Amino acid sequence: MNIQSLAAMTTGPDGVVKMVVDNEDDARMVLNHAGLEFTEHRVVRASLDDQPGALADLADALAGTGVNIEAVYLIPSDDDRLHFALAVDDPDTAERHMG
Repeated sequence: MNIQSLAAMTTGPDGVVKMVVDNEDDARMVLNHAGLEFTEHRVVRASLDDQPGALADLADALAGTGVNIEAVYLIPSDDDRLHFALAVDDPDTAERHMG
């Protein structure tokens, strides 16, 4: 299993780790084995041109369909495209409108 994106933060004595992995089954097994509590969220993936405003345009397009973005993760990208994983409140609608 590879972690493609990771964010960690604390709020008082509690910590939160958010990650995007390439194998959900393996991640689930590791977290369960470690006895850690976790929640899962389906993400949708987007590949955008590496240019100013590309992410804003995607956000505007999703907002126009009533989809709310809850988290955005930058995942491994190449030279001319940026790849994102987005946690949204309606993945099915988001996927239909992102092509």
